[in-house]
Amino acid sequence: MLVADRVIREQGTNKVYVLGTFDRILSPRFPTRHDTLNVYLALTEGTPGEHEGKLQIVYIDDKSDVMGERELLSMKGALKFSADKLQVVELVMELRGVIFPRPGTLEIRFSVGAELIEWRRFRVEQLPEREKSANG
Repeated sequence: MLVADRVIREQGTNKVYVLGTFDRILSPRFPTRHDTLNVYLALTEGTPGEHEGKLQIVYIDDKSDVMGERELLSMKGALKFSADKLQVVELVMELRGVIFPRPGTLEIRFSVGAELIEWRRFRVEQLPEREKSANG
């Protein structure tokens, strides 16, 4: 799983270009809006057939609810695997205008059915005071 500013699929070659990968978002104030966040996945060895995939972004730090986490967003979609174990199913999920209410540690999770397939942690951080004044 990669988190990036942009993911481009080249026409003709069908190659995928992942641009501007990151593991944190910095903001001078909260809540903050992140214009575009792309999640890229390349899945193999799936059980043949049609399945429901689910992407979640979840706060996992101690400022969340009693379970220790709070879902920020969730989206579902269909994916299909063939009997060919070498088949690669590529998914690009573009999320626009995601609002992060506060700084914290988050996970992006992708599951197929009830099985968690992939996850990636990242942080949303407040800029230190000296950087706030220099940037704006």
